[in-house]
Amino acid sequence: MIGLGNLPDEALQHVLSFLPLQEAVQTCVLAQRWRYLWRSMSTLRTTSGSQSKRITEQGFHDLNIFVNNFLLRRDCKIPLHLCDFLIYPPGSVYSTEDAAAQIREDHAAQISFWIQRALLCKAQILRVRHDNIDEYYLALDNLRLSSQHLTTLELEYMWLESGFLDRSNWTSPKTVRMKFCCIDSDGISSQSLKRADYD
Repeated sequence: MIGLGNLPDEALQHVLSFLPLQEAVQTCVLAQRWRYLWRSMSTLRTTSGSQSKRITEQGFHDLNIFVNNFLLRRDCKIPLHLCDFLIYPPGSVYSTEDAAAQIREDHAAQISFWIQRALLCKAQILRVRHDNIDEYYLALDNLRLSSQHLTTLELEYMWLESGFLDRSNWTSPKTVRMKFCCIDSDGISSQSLKRADYD
């Protein structure tokens, strides 16, 4: 019987790709050999809370620091096959609507940073899903997708401002899926695009 420790690095990284990001990084304490395997993972999966257990503001802040550190330390020479962000908004009660709007704006800026870093890591499939628990869309106002490696883009419950598609450099996406998204644009202009799905 072959133990995990006898597998080649590529096989171990494949195993790590099935774990949520935090658990995959925690494997660095298993043994010296595992210390830096997470830096070359081909898949990044992270979730902020769940429908039944909403994340707190502090929890989201901690997650943001963790994801930022991962993306800044990951070996960007190795392409990221899949980057999957599932975002449940924090279950906080805000004192005013202005306070809620400011928090949402801050979250959108943080998630936009994650997306940009994922593209720098040569993400091929980018999936950003925002759960619409509180009946609001995640507004990514200044998002610009520029990548020669991105082949598939999937977005859910996003509000994309006018000009998003014009600012984006659509040189490689073959598939775009947008589910419950609001986008102020006449269409997508891309010579590489083969399939576009909108729900």
